[in-house]
Amino acid sequence: MFNDPTYPLHRLLAPFAGRKIHILCLGRRENIARFRNDVPAIHDKCTIDEIIVAHVDGPGDDTARVREMVDGKKNDLFDIAFIVDSDLPDILDIHRITADLKGTGCIVSACYGRPLFYSSPGDGSPIYSYPGIFNLCAKFAAEFQMEGDYLEFGVFDGRTMSLAWQTMGWRMSRMRFVGFDSFAGIRDAMPDEDYVDLDYYSNIETFRHHMTCIGADPERILTVKGRFAETLADPEKAHAELGLKSCLIAHIDCDVYQAAKPALDYLTGLLAQGSIILFDEFHYNKASNALGERRALAEWLEKNPQYQVERWHDYALFGRAYIVHCSD
Repeated sequence: MFNDPTYPLHRLLAPFAGRKIHILCLGRRENIARFRNDVPAIHDKCTIDEIIVAHVDGPGDDTARVREMVDGKKNDLFDIAFIVDSDLPDILDIHRITADLKGTGCIVSACYGRPLFYSSPGDGSPIYSYPGIFNLCAKFAAEFQMEGDYLEFGVFDGRTMSLAWQTMGWRMSRMRFVGFDSFAGIRDAMPDEDYVDLDYYSNIETFRHHMTCIGADPERILTVKGRFAETLADPEKAHAELGLKSCLIAHIDCDVYQAAKPALDYLTGLLAQGSIILFDEFHYNKASNALGERRALAEWLEKNPQYQVERWHDYALFGRAYIVHCSD
């Protein structure tokens, strides 16, 4: 099964076992044909509609086709939509044009590309990869028997949360996994930043479905929905409501300065000696210190001299991991 190229599709459809469902698939014509061929062997109780996305006629036209499909199905909404393209730019393009669909609460999953993590990646992944750095964080924390929760700011569809669960969940049985997101895409991007508002929009229904598909314990997965300027505005009150006492590993994956700043402020008081902060877009914006996560970190350190951070590893194309030091 694990070598089956349709394996992610099996996992994403598993929660619907035995139910008749309505599916929408979006992508290039040839990938839709593949999808229609694969699905009957996995889930034979379904109706499939399609929207061909050629990625050449502009997002406005594609968005209009999605809106028209959603409007025409108001009394027969989709249970799940699948992005059937496998190239990352195509996947993100379809995520951008499906805002109306996500607004109905429909789950939107990529099934042939950008897969979730359904099992532990093991120790063979290089440190500079996502699996490698997350696995290293988990081993570091487990080696020193450190206690605390995993906090992720900007969860999108839950892919890195799935990686955190598969690398850390079994090593630290008391760790909880808290995901913060607007669940309405990036908000408050600055004009000079590379990301723009509404990029990386995934609804909370998709995130929760994905956590079910990876086998995560729902008692240990918490979500906080809303714009960071609002949900993170009163850290002490929010910590108490969630029962947060310490953060062992924080993943700052909120892309833009106006989101990264309150995320770091929220961590103040939760970090301890040896805590780890992962910045997913640290080198984005051409590595400008005046933008994004770099600016947020510099300002936070100046405001909180009780903390120092030590560069640990760079990973992927834009990420950087820091180890936190605390002074009395």
